[in-house]
Amino acid sequence: MWLIAAVVVQFIVIAVLALVVLSLARQVGILHERTAPAGLNTKAADSLPVGGSLAAIQLTTLSNAGLLLAPGARRETTTLLFVSADCPICRSVLPAYQQALTADSQLSGWWVGDGSDAQRFADYVHAQAIAPERALLSQDLGLQLGIRELPALVALDADNRLLLREVLTGPRGLETALAQLARPQGENSA
Repeated sequence: MWLIAAVVVQFIVIAVLALVVLSLARQVGILHERTAPAGLNTKAADSLPVGGSLAAIQLTTLSNAGLLLAPGARRETTTLLFVSADCPICRSVLPAYQQALTADSQLSGWWVGDGSDAQRFADYVHAQAIAPERALLSQDLGLQLGIRELPALVALDADNRLLLREVLTGPRGLETALAQLARPQGENSA
């Protein structure tokens, strides 16, 4: 009698453990997808090269204000941080980006979503306390600049020349990219 009860209990325990292992394997798979390697930017041949000029483009912010990215339309360096609402690395970069914009008056900064889900991006902007007049939705801009991975930082000078395009791996990557941007052009070596 005890032997039968022990075998039944053991079978139940093994079945429960099998379910736990399967659910953990599923969670590991999901985690693996969310933290896919971000690092080297795979630049396509058709993307704008660093030093190339971006064609003039008119954009609209989430507050319905206009932003013209065109040669001579701005005096300062413009940085564009391409983010996604469900990207944990993007969230980790935000405070460092906000701090860098506050600290450097020579930079103007914008957050750019790909436009696939406007409401989700608007909710993200609100939740992260980003000013709506600094948030853009534009799939075309990302395509023109050759953005393939997120988060990505792009810098354009006043003449709309691409100074920098970097895929960020975290706040440290943002600091490194901005430090590279701060160096005179002759010192940048790739």
